[in-house]
Amino acid sequence: MLHVKEKETVAVNCMLQLHKTLYDNGAALRGILGLIQSTKPAVVVVVEQEANHNDQIFEGRFLQALQYYSAIFDSIDANLPSDSPARLKMEQFFAREIRNIIACEGPERIERHEKFEHWKQMMEEGGFTAVPLGEREHCQARILLDMFPCKNYRVKLEDGRLTLGWLDQPLYTASAWAPQEGGNGGASTSSPA
Repeated sequence: MLHVKEKETVAVNCMLQLHKTLYDNGAALRGILGLIQSTKPAVVVVVEQEANHNDQIFEGRFLQALQYYSAIFDSIDANLPSDSPARLKMEQFFAREIRNIIACEGPERIERHEKFEHWKQMMEEGGFTAVPLGEREHCQARILLDMFPCKNYRVKLEDGRLTLGWLDQPLYTASAWAPQEGGNGGASTSSPA
């Protein structure tokens, strides 16, 4: 139970978590979006992997995971020494994700990443409208990226969203959303997944 005080501004940060609600054809996601709507947020920030690991067909999921995680591990290899403790933790984290995507089915599979176009559809069906990110946010993202000695990462501004990529492979997309005027509170009857 969230208690939002009158005249209090609410911002919701959904970072790398919404994809875990897609196990039941979107019912859990609709519930979460309804809860978020109830707080009357000024903005909802969504950051998710830019990948399709929610395919019902194993071969499609496998090929998508191979392409995506090859880029992830190439980026780790190029930017962290092999004896780095941070590298070991990252490799373990991504290994758990890969194992879940490849080896699990049904409700046991929680890593159900979707590409931005699908998130856009689900957010709109959930009563949200896009708040375009602009050149200012793009510039801030580039400045942050330049603070680290990372090689070959790119930040791209496209259609009001920011995407972090490794060389030409998109990895993560950040977007911003606001409740639609007279929004439906996430009560959409269509299934987003």
